[in-house]
Amino acid sequence: MEKRFVFFLWLLWTVAWAQQPAPTKVDINHQYKPEELKADLAFLLQQYEQIHPGLYTYVSRQSISQQVKAIHQQLNRPMTRLEFCRLIIPITASFRDGHTGMNFPHNELASFVQKGGLVFPYEVSL
Repeated sequence: MEKRFVFFLWLLWTVAWAQQPAPTKVDINHQYKPEELKADLAFLLQQYEQIHPGLYTYVSRQSISQQVKAIHQQLNRPMTRLEFCRLIIPITASFRDGHTGMNFPHNELASFVQKGGLVFPYEVSL
């Protein structure tokens, strides 16, 4: 019985892994216009508000609005995805719910590691 269960879990994991799309090739140095970045930020927050049942449980809407306003002031020049992520990741962390978050873009992280950059090899959860 235990062997069947382990096999089932392995099969489920394999099927789920096979469903993942292959990472697309992205120009990590592409500069996005400030208008595009502002639209992306607005879309991100709109999606959070539509999907998350308790988005403002641990942080006030006013606090998030202040952070968004500060970011809008910094979105005054073209930026790469990595530069943009460095600005908006703190907002996603501000919700402090353990489910809402964002990671650095995969392509940029892979490029960093390929160039000899070091990353902490474990995921840490508190």
